[in-house]
Amino acid sequence: MSAWAAGSMGAQNVEAPAGTIEGIVYDSLLTRGPLRGATVYVIGTTLVATTDSRGRFAISGVADGAHTLTFSHPVFDAAGVQAPQVGVSVAGSSKARLTIATPKGATLVNASCPGPRAEQTGLLIGVVRDVENGQPLPKARVVSRWFEITIGNEGPRYETLETSAGSDQNGVFRLCGIPADIPVLVRARSGTQESGRVEVYFGGQDVVFRDFSISTTDSAAQIIADSLVETSVDSTAAMGARGAGIARGTVRDVNGRPLANVRVGTLDRGTVVLTNAEGEFTLAGIPAGTQTLELRAIGYAPARQPVVLKTNTPTEVTTKLDRAAQTLANVRVLGERRDARLMKAGFEDRRRGGVGFFMNAAEIAHRSGIYLGDVLRMAPGIMASYTPRGRIFTMRSNWGGDRCSPTYYLDGMRWYALDQNPILELERYIQLHDLAAVEVYAGGASTPAQFDGGNGCGAVVFWTKQ
Repeated sequence: MSAWAAGSMGAQNVEAPAGTIEGIVYDSLLTRGPLRGATVYVIGTTLVATTDSRGRFAISGVADGAHTLTFSHPVFDAAGVQAPQVGVSVAGSSKARLTIATPKGATLVNASCPGPRAEQTGLLIGVVRDVENGQPLPKARVVSRWFEITIGNEGPRYETLETSAGSDQNGVFRLCGIPADIPVLVRARSGTQESGRVEVYFGGQDVVFRDFSISTTDSAAQIIADSLVETSVDSTAAMGARGAGIARGTVRDVNGRPLANVRVGTLDRGTVVLTNAEGEFTLAGIPAGTQTLELRAIGYAPARQPVVLKTNTPTEVTTKLDRAAQTLANVRVLGERRDARLMKAGFEDRRRGGVGFFMNAAEIAHRSGIYLGDVLRMAPGIMASYTPRGRIFTMRSNWGGDRCSPTYYLDGMRWYALDQNPILELERYIQLHDLAAVEVYAGGASTPAQFDGGNGCGAVVFWTKQ
């Protein structure tokens, strides 16, 4: 009996063989590939591992038997997205392999957005924070607006649509019903303060992650009423106070060479600076919080880059611009032949009449502009001014001499803006390289009857390539 007891004691001192669990964490939501920096846990133990740049992990010292694994990641944790739990069995000292994947986008949309899902819509998830201390902002509001044109039997119908969502006690928001097939501008608001607008594009995905930061102390980040922007005669009434945000950085081309004379500004403010010979810039006086930098340079594709700006603390930014696509050959062909559609619409006849300002596709391309409104800078009698929403154009009214907004036409049809100046809406949907021609009239008797808006101001007529 004593011998049996001694043998039993010896067997108890022998450690059971430990196995290993290897695998990959795959992310179908954020990176759409292997997930780096995820912390993988064996539930009920202290065993843990971190994924490498290829999403791989290895956990050794795993006891024989069945186990359950899960993972955490800062982005998903902050957004309240729960990782799945995956079971695996380990036999002795063997290796067990598995893949842990985040929920599919459609699954997350169905769980976050009750009710029927409209076609070609997506889910935006993120956290709203105080830019100064990083703390979440509960009861914030995230708002998205976009413009739609519906072509029916009675002609086009223009409509501005909006969707919004509030943040919970952790600052997490889930904004449902955003169009997934077009870029959409989104901003966050908390109390009387707001962030700048950020462009969100789903690119065919179901879910996109985007956080927003708001300054609760910068007076320049206060919400500006739409009515103030729209009734401001000279932009200064709607510009607000000088902001406490500072963006500082360098602009380079795709080969790493610094780019001089790049125009750097923000999406919501008119302030613009130029990069120096070393590609460096400092943009000050803009509201703290999340903002969008806009970069433009002749010969390069324009770029937008979201940044988070703290109060009176420079934010370092490094960005690259790519060469713009070369389409001069196509433009030359259009310049050599008369566009039959333009001729039918009377464009050439009006141009020969000598009243008004006219440019065709070849002349527009020669001016090397970037945005739709750039073509209007050359028109006599028209003046550009800047509001928090962007650049607008005014003319001298024939009914008293004050500045007024011209009536805009697209392909011969009047453009009715719903929530902002027409040129701001048109620039969101019409690219300069899609423009076949433009004609500008100063008003009065010089304006053809079909383009007379009846407001004593002139007219701008855009013709697109079709």
